[in-house]
Amino acid sequence: MREKINEILDKWGHYVLIRRNDKKLHCDCFDYHTQESAVRDCAVCDGEGYVPIIEKVLTRRWGIGDSPDTIENPGRIARSDRIYYFKHWVNPQVQDVIYEVTWVPNPHNGIPKSIVHVYSIHKAHAARADNGRIEYYRCESKEEFLNKSVRKINVRKNRNLVNYTIEFKNKGK
Repeated sequence: MREKINEILDKWGHYVLIRRNDKKLHCDCFDYHTQESAVRDCAVCDGEGYVPIIEKVLTRRWGIGDSPDTIENPGRIARSDRIYYFKHWVNPQVQDVIYEVTWVPNPHNGIPKSIVHVYSIHKAHAARADNGRIEYYRCESKEEFLNKSVRKINVRKNRNLVNYTIEFKNKGK
């Protein structure tokens, strides 16, 4: 099963940035007394108080309107905007954020230029084989509206590790 999913993603998938909302590393703006960000429009953490981990991952997106389930069940209420499929090692979590971005010059070796859509994961399901091994992840997501302008998207490389940072424009600048 894992090989088939990897083949599908390699053939028809596309790259996105996924923001891990991991609360292990505090941002410089974090106030330890109040246990929250002291700067609501911080350009580094976007006011969350934690330094985000943003990675480039391969995914396959499925729109709810594209699903054959809506034809078979016309009365079904769509609870998600998009469904994403990820490889077994990605391990997406609820409240992680998916950034659909444009890539320059191309997604395979390019850099992200701009954010097109933002989706927040509200359900993450690990599909397992009979022996319990994770074969892939299926995530339901809701579109979020980015009400801040992006100043730039940085790429940081350290040996084999690549991380991205998104700098938002502060209000009044």
